[in-house]
Amino acid sequence: MHTRLTERVTPLNQALQMPDVSSTIALATETGKAMLDMIVTQQATLIAYLNDFKLLMFMTFGMIPLIFIIGKSRRPTGEKREEAAVLE
Repeated sequence: MHTRLTERVTPLNQALQMPDVSSTIALATETGKAMLDMIVTQQATLIAYLNDFKLLMFMTFGMIPLIFIIGKSRRPTGEKREEAAVLE
């Protein structure tokens, strides 16, 4: 995710040239580059975390049809059940 996000971070990106952003994150300095890298890393971590939960959601939805395929685990009504003896 970090690589995909950094593809958009270029000197030609208009969002990075806005006055309020360029005053906070000066890409000409090492501090500004480090700050931008930290922001991109935080965003990439969050997106990767959300993608993990999206994968779990799809896996769960994939298992739901198995509930109907496996069927009920009840015994037929005509079959006798053996019950354990109860000691008092």
